[in-house]
Amino acid sequence: MTYKIKETNLKKSESEIDLTSLIAEVESTTPICSDISTDLIIALELYYSTNYNIKQLGQILDYYKINKRKMKKNEQIQAIIFYESDIENIHIVENRKRLWENIEELKSDPYFSKFILFNT
Repeated sequence: MTYKIKETNLKKSESEIDLTSLIAEVESTTPICSDISTDLIIALELYYSTNYNIKQLGQILDYYKINKRKMKKNEQIQAIIFYESDIENIHIVENRKRLWENIEELKSDPYFSKFILFNT
């Protein structure tokens, strides 16, 4: 999202701003977010479907405390995307991603890899 601030020298008679014209100008220059979020959802669907198997998706759902019973892979992906796109869950999502990265780092270490049983 970008903003453009333009300062102009106004005379005293022009100092009042018409609110409706200001709103119309902002709406005309503001990008529509629905297209961006749709693209993001499609990208996340592709990411989860290609990089995660059902067991790994189940681990994510378990972490988020989402019931995964009788869910197909595509339904699991949709549930994860729905949960992660909710702004109220941003801290939980970021914490999960950080912890998953920590697990990967421990698994790549020669010493700690012997103790890590969690598959990410």
